[in-house]
Amino acid sequence: MEYSYTVLDCIVFIWLILHTQAFQGILSMQSCSTISVNRQMQYLLSKDIWDLHCFYDLEQNVNVELSSENNLKIAINMQRVAGSVQTSSSDEVMVQYGDGDSIALREETLELETDHLTLTLTSMQSVLLIGFKAFGCDNPATPAYAWVSREGDVATIGCYHSEYEWKLSCVGSKWIGSRSNCTDKQQDILFALIIGLTILLCAIVITIGYVCLKRSKYTYEAKSSPYEMTSMMSDPSNPGTWQKAKLQGNNDTLILPVNSLQGQTLQLR
Repeated sequence: MEYSYTVLDCIVFIWLILHTQAFQGILSMQSCSTISVNRQMQYLLSKDIWDLHCFYDLEQNVNVELSSENNLKIAINMQRVAGSVQTSSSDEVMVQYGDGDSIALREETLELETDHLTLTLTSMQSVLLIGFKAFGCDNPATPAYAWVSREGDVATIGCYHSEYEWKLSCVGSKWIGSRSNCTDKQQDILFALIIGLTILLCAIVITIGYVCLKRSKYTYEAKSSPYEMTSMMSDPSNPGTWQKAKLQGNNDTLILPVNSLQGQTLQLR
C-alpha cells in the first residue's frame, strides 16, 4: 500500500504540523507502548503509528492502546490532514473499548465511558490527526477510618467500624454530595467507657448520700427519745421478770406491762 497525496494535501499537512506543534503538541511516538491520557489535549499522527508497525494483526491493521489514570473517561476525535475518504462506508479508525464494544472514529468527538481503549487503523491512504484527552472525576480521597467504592460516576464511602455510608456523584470534574467523617473504634470504646464510669460514679454518690441521710435520721430520733424501748419478758404478770431500761439521768426505771398498769412507771432511787 502506498500513500497518494496531492500537493495541496502536503502543504496543508506541513502547515498543520507546524501549527499544532507550536500550540498543541503532537506526541512523538518512540515505541508502541500504551499511551497515557491526561486532561490536556494530545495528538497522534496516523502516519507515525504505521511507521512503527504497531501491533499488526491478521488483517494487517495497526493498533495502539490509550489509557487514563484514576478511572477518568476518554474523549477522542480525528481530523483528516491528507488524503480523502475512498468510500462513504470507510472506517479508517476503529475504537475498541469495554467488553468488546467497537465504534468508528469520526470528526465528531466521542466521549467514552472507559479509562482504556484500543485504536485500530485500517487504511494508510490518509493521514489522520487523532486528538484525545481525559475528562471526569479523579477517584475521591479516602477519609480516615473509611473505605471508598466507585462505579462509574457514583462513589460510595463507608465507615469501617459502623454501617454508616454516603454517596457522591461526579458532575463534570467535581464530586457533588454531602460529606461526613468516620471515627476510630477505639475512640468509640473510650467514649462509651467514660459515659459508663460517669453513670456508675453518679449511682455511687446517690447511694452514699441516701445511706448518710438515713443514718442521720436514726441518730436524731434516738437522741430525742426519753428512753429506749425494751422488749418485755415472756411473763408480764411477774414484776421480777421485767427488763430494766436505762434513762439519761442514771436512774433505773422498770417499765410496767401495758395490759396491767397503763402508762405507769416505777422509779427506783
